[in-house]
Amino acid sequence: GMVLRREGGLRCGQAGPPSQDWLDEMEVLAAIFMEDFESPADSKARVSTSFFDDKQEEERRCELEFWHPRSAPYPEEVPLVRLSVADLDAKVVLEMTRVSVEFAEELKGTPMIHDIVMNLPQALTAARENVRRATLGLTKQNLQQSGFGASADAGKGNGPRGRGQAKRHTAKRQSLHNERIGRELKERHLEIQRTHGDKIAKRKTLPVASFSGEILGVLNQYGFCVVCGETGCGKSTQIPQFVLENEIAADRAGYCSIICTQPRRISAIGLAERVAFERGEKVGDVIGYSVRLDSKTSARTRITYCT
Repeated sequence: GMVLRREGGLRCGQAGPPSQDWLDEMEVLAAIFMEDFESPADSKARVSTSFFDDKQEEERRCELEFWHPRSAPYPEEVPLVRLSVADLDAKVVLEMTRVSVEFAEELKGTPMIHDIVMNLPQALTAARENVRRATLGLTKQNLQQSGFGASADAGKGNGPRGRGQAKRHTAKRQSLHNERIGRELKERHLEIQRTHGDKIAKRKTLPVASFSGEILGVLNQYGFCVVCGETGCGKSTQIPQFVLENEIAADRAGYCSIICTQPRRISAIGLAERVAFERGEKVGDVIGYSVRLDSKTSARTRITYCT
Protein backbone atom coordinates (compact mmCIF):
# COMPACT_ATOMS: atom_id res chain seq x y z
CA GLY A 1 0.00 0.00 0.00
CA MET A 2 0.96 3.64 0.28
CA VAL A 3 3.05 5.02 3.11
CA LEU A 4 3.68 8.61 4.13
CA ARG A 5 7.22 9.86 3.90
CA ARG A 6 8.73 12.69 5.89
CA GLU A 7 9.28 14.91 2.86
CA GLY A 8 5.56 14.88 2.27
CA GLY A 9 5.10 12.24 -0.38
CA LEU A 10 2.98 9.20 -0.98
CA ARG A 11 4.86 6.18 -2.12
CA CYS A 12 3.97 2.70 -3.25
CA GLY A 13 6.33 -0.19 -2.78
CA GLN A 14 5.33 -1.78 -6.09
CA ALA A 15 3.96 0.09 -9.10
CA GLY A 16 1.69 -1.43 -11.70
CA PRO A 17 2.84 -2.37 -15.23
CA PRO A 18 3.00 0.73 -17.47
CA SER A 19 0.17 1.43 -19.90
CA GLN A 20 0.84 2.74 -23.40
CA ASP A 21 -0.51 6.16 -22.36
CA TRP A 22 2.04 6.20 -19.53
CA LEU A 23 4.91 5.35 -21.89
CA ASP A 24 3.75 7.99 -24.37
CA GLU A 25 3.66 10.68 -21.68
CA MET A 26 7.13 9.66 -20.51
CA GLU A 27 8.42 10.53 -24.00
CA VAL A 28 6.67 13.90 -23.89
CA LEU A 29 8.00 14.70 -20.40
CA ALA A 30 11.52 13.75 -21.48
CA ALA A 31 11.25 16.22 -24.37
CA ILE A 32 9.89 19.00 -22.14
CA PHE A 33 12.12 18.66 -19.06
CA MET A 34 15.18 17.17 -20.81
CA GLU A 35 17.98 16.70 -18.23
CA ASP A 36 15.51 17.38 -15.38
CA PHE A 37 13.57 14.23 -16.22
CA GLU A 38 14.52 10.62 -15.67
CA SER A 39 12.71 7.32 -15.75
CA PRO A 40 14.79 4.78 -13.80
CA ALA A 41 12.13 2.12 -14.45
CA ASP A 42 9.26 1.73 -16.91
CA SER A 43 6.72 2.34 -14.16
CA LYS A 44 8.52 5.21 -12.43
CA ALA A 45 9.39 8.79 -13.37
CA ARG A 46 11.22 11.62 -11.63
CA VAL A 47 10.97 15.33 -12.45
CA SER A 48 13.20 18.02 -10.94
CA THR A 49 11.81 21.50 -11.40
CA SER A 50 11.26 24.86 -9.74
CA PHE A 51 8.41 27.30 -9.38
CA PHE A 52 7.96 30.81 -8.04
CA ASP A 53 6.62 31.21 -4.50
CA ASP A 54 4.48 34.37 -4.69
CA LYS A 55 4.17 34.73 -0.92
CA GLN A 56 7.89 34.50 -0.16
CA GLU A 57 8.86 36.01 -3.53
CA GLU A 58 11.48 33.38 -4.19
CA GLU A 59 12.09 30.36 -6.37
CA ARG A 60 11.28 26.96 -4.89
CA ARG A 61 13.28 23.95 -6.01
CA CYS A 62 11.40 20.67 -5.84
CA GLU A 63 11.40 17.07 -6.99
CA LEU A 64 8.43 14.91 -7.90
CA GLU A 65 8.36 11.15 -8.31
CA PHE A 66 5.51 9.30 -9.97
CA TRP A 67 4.65 5.61 -9.96
CA HIS A 68 2.22 3.98 -12.36
CA PRO A 69 -0.99 3.11 -10.46
CA ARG A 70 -1.63 -0.52 -9.57
CA SER A 71 -5.42 -0.55 -9.38
CA ALA A 72 -6.11 0.55 -13.00
CA PRO A 73 -4.21 1.57 -16.14
CA TYR A 74 -2.96 5.15 -16.32
CA PRO A 75 -4.58 7.66 -16.88
CA GLU A 76 -7.81 6.00 -15.76
CA GLU A 77 -6.29 6.09 -12.28
CA VAL A 78 -4.10 8.75 -10.65
CA PRO A 79 -0.39 7.88 -10.33
CA LEU A 80 1.21 7.60 -6.92
CA VAL A 81 3.07 10.79 -6.09
CA ARG A 82 6.01 11.77 -3.89
CA LEU A 83 6.83 15.45 -3.56
CA SER A 84 9.76 17.11 -1.85
CA VAL A 85 10.32 20.88 -1.73
CA ALA A 86 13.49 22.49 -0.43
CA ASP A 87 13.26 24.61 2.74
CA LEU A 88 9.51 24.20 3.17
CA ASP A 89 7.66 23.03 6.28
CA ALA A 90 6.91 19.29 6.16
CA LYS A 91 3.21 19.84 6.98
CA VAL A 92 2.85 22.19 4.02
CA VAL A 93 4.65 19.78 1.68
CA LEU A 94 2.42 16.91 2.81
CA GLU A 95 -0.67 19.04 2.21
CA MET A 96 0.71 20.09 -1.19
CA THR A 97 0.91 16.41 -2.10
CA ARG A 98 -2.68 15.83 -1.01
CA VAL A 99 -3.88 18.89 -2.96
CA SER A 100 -1.96 17.73 -6.05
CA VAL A 101 -3.50 14.25 -5.91
CA GLU A 102 -6.95 15.80 -5.44
CA PHE A 103 -6.27 18.02 -8.47
CA ALA A 104 -5.22 14.96 -10.48
CA GLU A 105 -8.44 13.14 -9.56
CA GLU A 106 -10.33 15.72 -11.63
CA LEU A 107 -8.15 14.92 -14.67
CA LYS A 108 -8.72 11.17 -14.78
CA GLY A 109 -8.92 9.87 -18.31
CA THR A 110 -6.34 12.30 -19.71
CA PRO A 111 -2.54 12.42 -19.21
CA MET A 112 -2.05 14.47 -16.05
CA ILE A 113 1.57 14.40 -14.85
CA HIS A 114 2.58 17.58 -16.70
CA ASP A 115 -0.53 19.33 -15.32
CA ILE A 116 0.39 18.26 -11.78
CA VAL A 117 3.85 19.79 -12.20
CA MET A 118 2.50 23.05 -13.65
CA ASN A 119 -0.09 23.32 -10.85
CA LEU A 120 2.54 23.39 -8.07
CA PRO A 121 2.27 27.17 -7.38
CA GLN A 122 -1.50 26.85 -6.91
CA ALA A 123 -1.02 23.71 -4.82
CA LEU A 124 1.36 25.57 -2.51
CA THR A 125 -1.10 28.45 -2.06
CA ALA A 126 -3.95 26.05 -1.26
CA ALA A 127 -1.76 23.95 1.06
CA ARG A 128 -0.66 26.98 3.08
CA GLU A 129 -4.27 28.09 3.48
CA ASN A 130 -5.41 24.60 4.51
CA VAL A 131 -2.62 24.28 7.09
CA ARG A 132 -3.41 27.76 8.42
CA ARG A 133 -7.09 26.91 8.82
CA ALA A 134 -6.31 23.59 10.46
CA THR A 135 -3.99 25.33 12.93
CA LEU A 136 -6.63 27.96 13.74
CA GLY A 137 -9.22 25.22 14.16
CA LEU A 138 -7.05 23.35 16.64
CA THR A 139 -6.34 26.56 18.56
CA LYS A 140 -10.04 27.35 18.76
CA GLN A 141 -10.83 23.81 19.89
CA ASN A 142 -8.20 24.01 22.63
CA LEU A 143 -9.67 27.29 23.86
CA GLN A 144 -13.16 25.81 23.96
CA GLN A 145 -11.96 22.75 25.85
CA SER A 146 -10.24 24.98 28.40
CA GLY A 147 -13.42 27.02 28.90
CA PHE A 148 -12.30 30.17 27.09
CA GLY A 149 -14.09 29.51 23.78
CA ALA A 150 -17.59 30.70 22.95
CA SER A 151 -19.98 27.82 23.51
CA ALA A 152 -22.23 29.07 20.72
CA ASP A 153 -19.49 28.16 18.25
CA ALA A 154 -19.01 24.66 19.61
CA GLY A 155 -19.23 22.09 16.86
CA LYS A 156 -19.55 24.71 14.13
CA GLY A 157 -17.60 23.65 11.07
CA ASN A 158 -16.96 20.16 12.48
CA GLY A 159 -18.28 16.95 10.98
CA PRO A 160 -19.36 16.24 7.40
CA ARG A 161 -21.99 18.99 7.36
CA GLY A 162 -19.56 21.66 8.54
CA ARG A 163 -16.88 20.54 6.10
CA GLY A 164 -19.43 20.53 3.30
CA GLN A 165 -20.45 24.09 4.11
CA ALA A 166 -16.80 25.16 4.13
CA LYS A 167 -16.21 23.55 0.73
CA ARG A 168 -19.30 25.23 -0.72
CA HIS A 169 -18.17 28.57 0.69
CA THR A 170 -14.69 28.12 -0.82
CA ALA A 171 -16.14 27.09 -4.19
CA LYS A 172 -18.48 30.10 -4.19
CA ARG A 173 -15.63 32.46 -3.31
CA GLN A 174 -13.48 30.98 -6.09
CA SER A 175 -16.36 31.32 -8.55
CA LEU A 176 -16.85 34.98 -7.64
CA HIS A 177 -13.10 35.53 -8.01
CA ASN A 178 -13.10 33.92 -11.48
CA GLU A 179 -16.11 35.96 -12.58
CA ARG A 180 -14.45 39.18 -11.42
CA ILE A 181 -11.30 38.36 -13.39
CA GLY A 182 -13.49 37.52 -16.39
CA ARG A 183 -15.13 40.95 -16.25
CA GLU A 184 -11.75 42.66 -15.93
CA LEU A 185 -10.42 40.75 -18.94
CA LYS A 186 -13.46 41.71 -21.01
CA GLU A 187 -13.00 45.39 -20.15
CA ARG A 188 -9.30 45.10 -20.95
CA HIS A 189 -10.08 43.43 -24.29
CA LEU A 190 -12.37 46.31 -25.28
CA GLU A 191 -9.64 48.77 -24.29
CA ILE A 192 -7.09 46.91 -26.44
CA GLN A 193 -9.42 47.12 -29.42
CA ARG A 194 -9.78 50.88 -28.92
CA THR A 195 -6.14 51.76 -28.27
CA HIS A 196 -4.04 49.14 -30.09
CA GLY A 197 -5.59 49.08 -33.54
CA ASP A 198 -2.16 49.09 -35.23
CA LYS A 199 -1.06 45.96 -33.37
CA ILE A 200 -4.35 44.20 -34.09
CA ALA A 201 -4.00 45.05 -37.78
CA LYS A 202 -0.47 43.63 -37.82
CA ARG A 203 -1.66 40.42 -36.16
CA LYS A 204 -4.22 39.98 -38.92
CA THR A 205 -1.45 39.92 -41.55
CA LEU A 206 -0.01 36.67 -40.17
CA PRO A 207 -0.92 33.55 -42.20
CA VAL A 208 -2.66 31.81 -39.29
CA ALA A 209 -5.10 34.72 -38.81
CA SER A 210 -7.25 33.63 -41.76
CA PHE A 211 -7.77 30.24 -40.09
CA SER A 212 -8.87 31.53 -36.67
CA GLY A 213 -12.56 30.78 -37.24
CA GLU A 214 -11.83 27.28 -38.53
CA ILE A 215 -9.48 26.49 -35.63
CA LEU A 216 -11.97 27.69 -33.01
CA GLY A 217 -14.78 25.79 -34.72
CA VAL A 218 -12.81 22.53 -34.58
CA LEU A 219 -11.87 23.14 -30.93
CA ASN A 220 -15.47 23.85 -29.96
CA GLN A 221 -16.71 20.74 -31.74
CA TYR A 222 -14.02 18.20 -30.87
CA GLY A 223 -12.06 19.65 -27.95
CA PHE A 224 -8.71 19.43 -29.74
CA CYS A 225 -7.12 20.56 -32.99
CA VAL A 226 -3.82 19.69 -34.70
CA VAL A 227 -2.27 22.65 -36.52
CA CYS A 228 0.72 22.39 -38.85
CA GLY A 229 2.32 25.54 -40.22
CA GLU A 230 5.59 27.12 -41.25
CA THR A 231 7.83 28.82 -38.71
CA GLY A 232 6.65 32.40 -38.17
CA CYS A 233 3.07 31.85 -39.33
CA GLY A 234 1.75 32.70 -35.84
CA LYS A 235 1.00 29.29 -34.32
CA SER A 236 2.49 29.99 -30.90
CA THR A 237 1.68 33.70 -30.62
CA GLN A 238 -1.77 33.88 -32.19
CA ILE A 239 -3.64 30.63 -31.54
CA PRO A 240 -3.49 31.02 -27.72
CA GLN A 241 -4.86 34.55 -28.20
CA PHE A 242 -7.63 33.23 -30.48
CA VAL A 243 -8.68 30.86 -27.71
CA LEU A 244 -8.49 33.53 -25.00
CA GLU A 245 -10.49 36.04 -27.06
CA ASN A 246 -13.09 33.37 -27.78
CA GLU A 247 -13.40 32.63 -24.05
CA ILE A 248 -13.68 36.37 -23.30
CA ALA A 249 -16.51 36.69 -25.84
CA ALA A 250 -18.28 33.70 -24.24
CA ASP A 251 -17.83 35.13 -20.69
CA ARG A 252 -15.67 32.15 -19.70
CA ALA A 253 -12.29 33.91 -19.51
CA GLY A 254 -12.22 33.80 -15.71
CA TYR A 255 -12.24 30.00 -15.83
CA CYS A 256 -9.77 29.34 -18.64
CA SER A 257 -6.06 28.56 -18.45
CA ILE A 258 -4.04 28.21 -21.65
CA ILE A 259 -0.65 26.47 -21.58
CA CYS A 260 1.79 26.74 -24.49
CA THR A 261 4.86 24.52 -24.16
CA GLN A 262 8.21 25.34 -25.75
CA PRO A 263 11.41 23.28 -26.10
CA ARG A 264 13.69 25.99 -24.66
CA ARG A 265 13.37 28.61 -21.94
CA ILE A 266 14.45 31.43 -24.24
CA SER A 267 11.57 30.58 -26.59
CA ALA A 268 9.02 30.53 -23.75
CA ILE A 269 10.20 33.86 -22.32
CA GLY A 270 10.48 35.49 -25.75
CA LEU A 271 6.99 34.40 -26.80
CA ALA A 272 5.46 35.62 -23.54
CA GLU A 273 7.12 39.00 -24.01
CA ARG A 274 5.97 39.19 -27.63
CA VAL A 275 2.33 38.34 -26.88
CA ALA A 276 2.24 40.70 -23.90
CA PHE A 277 3.62 43.45 -26.16
CA GLU A 278 0.93 42.77 -28.77
CA ARG A 279 -1.68 43.22 -26.04
CA GLY A 280 -0.04 46.30 -24.52
CA GLU A 281 0.52 44.51 -21.22
CA LYS A 282 3.36 43.53 -18.92
CA VAL A 283 4.59 39.95 -18.69
CA GLY A 284 3.23 38.33 -15.55
CA ASP A 285 -0.27 39.78 -15.83
CA VAL A 286 -2.60 38.10 -18.35
CA ILE A 287 0.38 36.67 -20.24
CA GLY A 288 3.10 34.88 -18.27
CA TYR A 289 5.80 32.27 -18.45
CA SER A 290 7.19 29.50 -16.26
CA VAL A 291 10.63 28.05 -16.96
CA ARG A 292 13.40 26.53 -14.92
CA LEU A 293 14.50 28.91 -12.14
CA ASP A 294 12.27 31.70 -13.44
CA SER A 295 8.55 32.35 -13.48
CA LYS A 296 6.29 35.33 -14.04
CA THR A 297 2.63 34.55 -13.50
CA SER A 298 -0.20 35.83 -11.33
CA ALA A 299 -3.81 35.02 -10.42
CA ARG A 300 -4.84 36.92 -13.57
CA THR A 301 -2.57 34.94 -15.91
CA ARG A 302 -4.55 33.14 -18.60
CA ILE A 303 -1.81 32.26 -21.13
CA THR A 304 1.37 30.67 -19.78
CA TYR A 305 4.38 29.83 -21.94
CA CYS A 306 6.49 27.15 -20.33
CA THR A 307 9.23 24.61 -20.94
